[in-house]
Amino acid sequence: VLVHNMGMSCPYCTMWADGFNGLYEMFTKRFAFFLVSPDTPEQQRKGAAERNWRVPMLSASGHEFTRALGFATELDGQLMYAPGASTFIRDEAGKPLLMNQVPFGPGDDFNPVFAFAQLFPHEEI
Repeated sequence: VLVHNMGMSCPYCTMWADGFNGLYEMFTKRFAFFLVSPDTPEQQRKGAAERNWRVPMLSASGHEFTRALGFATELDGQLMYAPGASTFIRDEAGKPLLMNQVPFGPGDDFNPVFAFAQLFPHEEI
């Protein structure tokens, strides 16, 4: 599983990652799990240390990988990143194959905070 994250400057993305961090140990008993963002490795290390994340992070900074998967688009000459997840399996030769993708957004099922917020009238996260 590869989680596409917009980086440390996005409060939603850090909230999703906080939740995944709590599930990381359980996840890795079943599948590999990584977070990729446009932040530099230095920014990622600093942010992960501040938030006590254990999830391995990959930097999309200067790479086309996230764009090729559809989680970054160009707008006015600048790459705009979007959150979501891509899942992969390996074929018989060991080559990774893209299996599924899903976008993340406010109110999605990937963050329990959204479900709790719906229990209160007019609560916005």
